[in-house]
Amino acid sequence: MKHYIRFWLVGLALILPALSAYAQQEVVYPVPYQKGKLFGYKDSISGKQITSAKYESVNKFESKMALVKMNKKYGLIDPTGRPIVSIRYDEVYTFKENIVRVKLDKKYGYIDSKGIKVTTMKFDDAHDFQEGLAAVCVNKKWGFIDSKGKQIVPCIYIEVSDFYSGLAAVSTDDEDFAVNTKGERVIPKY
Repeated sequence: MKHYIRFWLVGLALILPALSAYAQQEVVYPVPYQKGKLFGYKDSISGKQITSAKYESVNKFESKMALVKMNKKYGLIDPTGRPIVSIRYDEVYTFKENIVRVKLDKKYGYIDSKGIKVTTMKFDDAHDFQEGLAAVCVNKKWGFIDSKGKQIVPCIYIEVSDFYSGLAAVSTDDEDFAVNTKGERVIPKY
């Protein structure tokens, strides 16, 4: 019996520091509150107000940011209430590969996780980043840009898929085939 108690105490001594370290690493984000028809954020532990109730809608925090809507425009804020992505866009999508796709006045562009523009608002349509590239459309033709906004595959295709395992399906007026991340044709017409 003494053996089992010693074993249990040793195990407990090993587990408690690990649990304590885990608990200290847990991040607590602000939570939304509502006042009238508007929303704000407060500290989830103390209840202290972090932002006033000025948003038309809010989302919970994920990856140290939350989507908010104010004056019919969207943006992203950090846990202190500071804008990461200005609250000026018609749409703000989900971050993929540390870059978010945004829409303003029927044009798309990209912003990084620090709020810095990767591209201007110049695309007629756009997809999220996948494997380091994003499909973009200009004048009804599709191509791909990299995470710095550089055009890697020119906008010459009538349809494209996102990249998966280094390949994307593309279509011209005459044929369908696959290209690699350099835009090189790798699978013949199908």
